Amino acid sequence: MKLFTYLVLTFIVAFVVQYWVLSVVSVSNMEHIKMTRGKMYLSIVAASIMCILEVFIYDWYKNETSLFYYISFVLIAYLFSYLFKNQSGVDDKDYLKQMLESHSRELLISKQALQNTKSLSIQTVATNYINRRNKDIDVIKKLVDDNDKTNKAKDVPQTRSWAKVGIASPVGKKEELRNKTIDTM
Repeated sequence: MKLFTYLVLTFIVAFVVQYWVLSVVSVSNMEHIKMTRGKMYLSIVAASIMCILEVFIYDWYKNETSLFYYISFVLIAYLFSYLFKNQSGVDDKDYLKQMLESHSRELLISKQALQNTKSLSIQTVATNYINRRNKDIDVIKKLVDDNDKTNKAKDVPQTRSWAKVGIASPVGKKEELRNKTIDTM
């Protein structure tokens, strides 16, 4: 088999594993698995890294250097890392779906910590975290559902309905909100 064929197979398998299998393994509820652009970006980065390793192994056995493939996959990994870091092309709905899956992962970890610890302080932290994340998930689901209903009812851009889900409306310009969010991290 030629190197190109190995790389195509490696890329497809690594992408599927990163995109679907790891999602299934790492969420607390299967309904929280969503198709998102951010997850696609990360899956392409992981698949590219696996291809770099495949080229390295191939070159080691064949005593060659496939510089074209190294450069190509490094550039692909860099490009999609950049796209993920900047959340390029991610709209409100995609953001909410990413957060839903992220919160579901955190719930899984907290539930396991709660079951496996004897420390009262860890139990308190895990219980509080589970309660907060369950509330967040409910809000996110409501926002996604409202977004879906609004988009189906009319073909105009979605406006945020913060009051419907019981959270405070963002005030000021987007930049001020972003700066406050960054400052609290």
